[in-house]
Amino acid sequence: MVAALALTVTACSTVEPADSSAPPAVVSSPTPTEQSLEAEPPASSSSVAEPSSETASPAQSEDVVFGQTASWQDGISVVLSKPRKFTPNEYAAGVEGKKHVVLDVTLTNGTAEKFDPTSFHLAAQSGDGEASQIFDSASGVGEYPQTQLRAGKSVKWKIAFSVEDYNDLAVDVTPDFDHDTQMFTF
Repeated sequence: MVAALALTVTACSTVEPADSSAPPAVVSSPTPTEQSLEAEPPASSSSVAEPSSETASPAQSEDVVFGQTASWQDGISVVLSKPRKFTPNEYAAGVEGKKHVVLDVTLTNGTAEKFDPTSFHLAAQSGDGEASQIFDSASGVGEYPQTQLRAGKSVKWKIAFSVEDYNDLAVDVTPDFDHDTQMFTF
């Protein structure tokens, strides 16, 4: 399973801002081991990129803002919530340093076919280094979905990282081998 998470993958995506009139895509209240980050992230805008001849064309070239939706032309979409401070369990794996964040991941299959999420990959950078992913089964963190996602369905789970700087985090998201990577930032 860990080997599958370490794979890199390819395809294209677009970013759609969250509809303020619709219910939020990610609804989560902090647990006793989670708390909101203090600084508010700066606003971000998006621009249109040129189509690729080999894959579906991305509609933007800038990063996706935490809380917004990254969508691929085939109907796959991902939302990463805004990071919250997190205190891992004493038995958690991947814990480095004293600063940790947790995020909610929501994967939606908007295609007409089943989607296999076992190749879904996340990687993060904070400050000048790679952020270590935390696996904390006692807190329900880092347990990726293993069941095929039916058309029109969503699945939600939590991921956490040890970070150098709470307000300097970039998370790469790659749904599978057929999709390009999108980066989520503040």
